[in-house]
Amino acid sequence: MNGKDQTVEEKPSLVPPVLAALLSLIVPGLGHMLARQFRKGLVLLLVFAALLIFVENKQMVNWACMIVIAREFAVTGLRLVAMEDGTVIAAGTSGKVKTALSMVCICIMLLPIHDFALISRITVDDICVALIVLVTVYSGIDYFVANKTAFNIKD
Repeated sequence: MNGKDQTVEEKPSLVPPVLAALLSLIVPGLGHMLARQFRKGLVLLLVFAALLIFVENKQMVNWACMIVIAREFAVTGLRLVAMEDGTVIAAGTSGKVKTALSMVCICIMLLPIHDFALISRITVDDICVALIVLVTVYSGIDYFVANKTAFNIKD
């Protein structure tokens, strides 16, 4: 570094933000990719693919997968509503914890230890799914409570 201020030129999105959000509702991660947030979009796409594979392999019950997907759609919808007023809603701490914990659990579930029972018949996969669902529900509720002004809701 030479001590001078260096600015990174941000490339414009390939599509308008509202269209990117709508595309993310159809194919998770696609909107991010077209908004030039390729890494984030790819991670979202891979996470959803992994969840669907877990359901297919009977490592995750379908309702747990639907809770995760519904939370993502709800948060994307809230961001769309806020965007209409020109408000950008950043990820909160609970959302970041959800992402980190989900990634760790997904990595564990990809390991070949599916039938390993920790407590009687409760497997490692069962514990991972429970953690993912709990933190997903908590972060979803936290996100909506913290951003209730996007709906013009008063206490």
